[in-house]
Amino acid sequence: MSHFNSRRRITLEEIRPKLKNFKKVKGTGKHMACCPAHDDKKPSLSVIERDGTVGLRCFAGCSSERIFQALGIYSAPDVTGANNDVIDIYQYLNEVGDVLFEILRQGGKKFLARKPSANGGWEYNLEGVKRVLFGLPKLVAVQIEAGNGKEFFVFIPEGEKDVKALWQLGLAATCNPNGAGKWRDEYSASLAGLNCVVLPDNDGPGKKHAEEVARSLHGVAASVRVVALPNLAEKGDVSDWLEQGGTASALIELSKKQPKYGSVKVNITSARDLLSIVYPELKWAVVGVLPEGLVLFVGSPKLGKSYAALGIGVAVASGGQAFGAIPVEGGDVLYLALEDGPRRLQRRLKQVLSNALGPSRLDLATEWPRLDVGGIEAIEDWLKDHPTARLIIVDTLKRVRAREQSNARLYDGDYDAITPLGDLALRYGVCIFLIHHTRKADSTDVIDLASGTHGLTGAADAVLVLKRARGKADAVLHATGRDFEDKEIALRWDNEISGFRMLGDAAEYCRGEERQEIITLLGTVGPLGPKQVAQALEREHSATKKLMWTMKQDGELKVLKGRYSVNSGNRGNPVTADKTPDENNSGDENTASLFPDS
Repeated sequence: MSHFNSRRRITLEEIRPKLKNFKKVKGTGKHMACCPAHDDKKPSLSVIERDGTVGLRCFAGCSSERIFQALGIYSAPDVTGANNDVIDIYQYLNEVGDVLFEILRQGGKKFLARKPSANGGWEYNLEGVKRVLFGLPKLVAVQIEAGNGKEFFVFIPEGEKDVKALWQLGLAATCNPNGAGKWRDEYSASLAGLNCVVLPDNDGPGKKHAEEVARSLHGVAASVRVVALPNLAEKGDVSDWLEQGGTASALIELSKKQPKYGSVKVNITSARDLLSIVYPELKWAVVGVLPEGLVLFVGSPKLGKSYAALGIGVAVASGGQAFGAIPVEGGDVLYLALEDGPRRLQRRLKQVLSNALGPSRLDLATEWPRLDVGGIEAIEDWLKDHPTARLIIVDTLKRVRAREQSNARLYDGDYDAITPLGDLALRYGVCIFLIHHTRKADSTDVIDLASGTHGLTGAADAVLVLKRARGKADAVLHATGRDFEDKEIALRWDNEISGFRMLGDAAEYCRGEERQEIITLLGTVGPLGPKQVAQALEREHSATKKLMWTMKQDGELKVLKGRYSVNSGNRGNPVTADKTPDENNSGDENTASLFPDS
């Protein structure tokens, strides 16, 4: 509802010159402008003229009283009154103690900013006001004491409430205005030469904010530490920790034990000592295919990657067989089907299970936070609750990776995007199976088929690439990794289980298929030379010639004057099995040269 001023009649012409970005909304009698009562970048103030007077509505929640006061039309009401629900007022002072601005804490964790006006009142915006740290005069005093040789920590929580709680314990503390994500590099100068301890709130934004603060202070402060307080509930802060019994001395001890931000402890081991260490065997989710660590699974869209991954998840969760052939050790599995809704996921699971009961050790989710806003923490929480976990499937990378930074190098951005997943996988001894798409351009090196830069494949411990001609049942799974030899596995799509079954080594399987194609061709059209066969099957001539000679040595073909035909004794061939010997005999096979020219 719009709020109309009841004190006196105020016209549109009176306030229009005082409003920024004042524009008329086409097709209506309304106007929009930037609200003067808060730091408004986009117009959020609706202005309506009715019966000769003006009504205002701020979509950010500013009252009409404050808006009219900010316009200089009349003074705002006493904001400390009960009706305005102000819980506390945080004064931001300059170095000598003059008020620069105030942050009003209201109910429901709402905040309102104001600055002193020239007439002795308040303007409810911070336009033109220098931003400083909370409790700046106290920091000036701390700087003086530090210069006199006194050593102590300056604690940096996320909000003013936390700072005041630490002050009550006699600790030095400060924070930036406006909470998480609003730290400015210019604030760091006020903490130059001091030992700083950043105290993050226990949530994704809080941890990201702490990292930003620590990064900004690194190299400016004498030291920087980031201390994650123990036993905090989700979204908990240092005030909560203190209410649970935390003390000043305990906080100081925690800070002393925490390594300095940016410090690196290098472990150097001699070759002899390294060789004497007995490491546990590498753990596998699927032996020979999915080792512990981060595995990138790449393939073109709609070729069966998700079905294959779900089938592997079911096999591991039930202790069955992956690809219908590889026995796997049972363990807990988390499948993040982030491109599916619950209905589609249910349908696919029923298809993969083929009427079997769903394994109790398979957990599923269709929504998950991005890795930089709590996604990593959520995965780690699941791992802590499932100590026998063996596999986590993320379908797909695009749905969980952090939003790309416009100024980030492409390789660095790709590498950094998935490195936290790899670190987590190795720390807990599980396989994190990350599904990703191929790029459009083809390549002779299957590693180059992954969409993005080599940063993705370089950060992965293993890479699987699924190649399958669209509409065909057979596929090849190319596998390469740090801890096993490269391999190519032949697969065949099985509609009964809505998944792939393993056929064996791809080279051997393809060689068998090539032989059958040659037998079928010769059994259909009659004797041909290797060059003619290569042209008919669209294959390389020299490889075809060598294969046909090998088939002749194996008794599958015979040769007469450089032309090959099917050996009538090859009863396993469905093309020639029913034919008589005379139909397949073209003469003395021994008269042909070893590698005929044709």
